[in-house]
Amino acid sequence: MTEDRRLSLLKKKLGDKVKPNEPLGRHTSFKIGGPAALFYEAETEAELVRVVELSRELGVPFFILGGGSNVLFNDEGFRGIVIKIKNGKWKMENGKRKRKRKMENGK
Repeated sequence: MTEDRRLSLLKKKLGDKVKPNEPLGRHTSFKIGGPAALFYEAETEAELVRVVELSRELGVPFFILGGGSNVLFNDEGFRGIVIKIKNGKWKMENGKRKRKRKMENGK
């Protein structure tokens, strides 16, 4: 199966939330980077897991993007799916989901 066919199948399985050819500069603090072949904003853990599992199943490269700082994408972009974590209440660390702790009293 060709790369284009795998990307097309992933887009079809994920539905309308997928944005094709999304400029990655819109999602990074440096405001640079070419387009992601596919872009998805995961709002829940279940969505994140589903997108990662489908990507692996179809052999589509994926990149999980947090807040967009400390990351650079080249001008050619990313030939796969970029999954942005939209919910600020959880994060991925060493491949495991962790709940962010609220900072109280500035500590």
